[in-house]
Amino acid sequence: QTPEIGEQVVEAMRSADPEENVAGLVALGMSQQAAEATTEAMDADMAGCILGLYRSASQPAMRNLGDDLVRTALPPGLVLVPTADPYAGTPEMAIQTAARLAAGTLQLDGLGHWWMMERPDLAADALVAHWNS
Repeated sequence: QTPEIGEQVVEAMRSADPEENVAGLVALGMSQQAAEATTEAMDADMAGCILGLYRSASQPAMRNLGDDLVRTALPPGLVLVPTADPYAGTPEMAIQTAARLAAGTLQLDGLGHWWMMERPDLAADALVAHWNS
């Protein structure tokens, strides 16, 4: 989110040794195939998208979006809570958000930022069960 630092981070990602980059993404929970595809696709456009995404999530924008969401009439929701994700806030924050939205939670114990690749079956089964409830 920080100007200049963000650019340095995405440039480091772009200029990293491809094998090291793949290994780093796999260590974070991404599948080998997805890590290879992501590394291959990492170009200036992707770097710009990464910066745009993270910068759009700065405060107070996220808080304002959350406040708007709470005031919206929503169907019952389900918040997935990957407990080992170092990038998306703490599990406690996710649980608080779910409570504000009157949503259920599914704790994904030990799963990280790429939980959807680590255990797609777990999340898919939980979502189907939620939608059928």
